[in-house]
Amino acid sequence: MIDDYEQQIRRALPYSGGTFTYEEVRDAVKAGRLQFWALNESFVITDVVNFPSHKNLHFFLLGGAMDDMKAMQGPIEAWGKSQGCTTASALGRKGWERSFIVERGWAPMATLFTKEL
Repeated sequence: MIDDYEQQIRRALPYSGGTFTYEEVRDAVKAGRLQFWALNESFVITDVVNFPSHKNLHFFLLGGAMDDMKAMQGPIEAWGKSQGCTTASALGRKGWERSFIVERGWAPMATLFTKEL
């Protein structure tokens, strides 16, 4: 199923800072290290991050229609809670601050700076 969204995932990957290739994402989903969610023409890829103090559900890659994202948020968060996650995070473009996520309890926490070494 993930392969049906290959082009959308490839378009979203530059926003992840070059951390994965499409093939690496696909393989991690197939191995169960990342989770793939889809609705209509939209997708979300999540990652459960184990910190020493808690588990975090990280919304890693997203693409598609805002209404689909809105519909997927609740079930994905419920799944995260069932996995023991007590927090959620998402890395996205600044425009997300003007989306539905703010009214659903998300708040900007920091500004990410990057640099090639």
